[in-house]
Amino acid sequence: MTLTIFYAAVALILIETVFSSKSCIQTPDGSGAGTTCTNDKELYCSRPFFTDYTGAAEGVEYKCGRCEADTEGTTCFQCKPLDSVYNCNAPPALGTPFKCWNYTEVAGKWEKEQVTCTPLEGKALGCNSPAITRTPDSSYVSKSGCGPCPTDTLSCRTCTDKELCNAAPRDLSRVTCVISSVILSAAYLLVY
Repeated sequence: MTLTIFYAAVALILIETVFSSKSCIQTPDGSGAGTTCTNDKELYCSRPFFTDYTGAAEGVEYKCGRCEADTEGTTCFQCKPLDSVYNCNAPPALGTPFKCWNYTEVAGKWEKEQVTCTPLEGKALGCNSPAITRTPDSSYVSKSGCGPCPTDTLSCRTCTDKELCNAAPRDLSRVTCVISSVILSAAYLLVY
């Protein structure tokens, strides 16, 4: 019995030592080494949430402690240092930035502007754009023009061959017209 109490006491001391020396990244931009957290009772580190191709959320600090209410997984990422390693809130490894065109609807027409895309390490270059140029519709839901299309629809197209490859949205009405012409020509040949 006394041996069990001894082991339990040693385990509590070890746990207290680990948690009291917990460190998190606490610099404004996430650079540098972690520093010891002053609140021994707080078991979490947090940082801005990173969205692939668009970068880190704004207005969130690298710090000891949990994410603010209702921000975890949207604008804030939180972790326990013991879940992986100390300084678990270090910024993710990033790939090489590249440029794409971002499309927004203004007065019933598409307007575009150049944006810089920030992929996670190992992710390939990719841009997206609306597939239909005639009239903007609500089915194109990209927020940046960076990365592959967020949904698999006819209203969005993805390109991966070079920077700014999404310069001109594809007009599907022309494709439909060509297909219709081919079908009519084939039907004409079959009839006559």
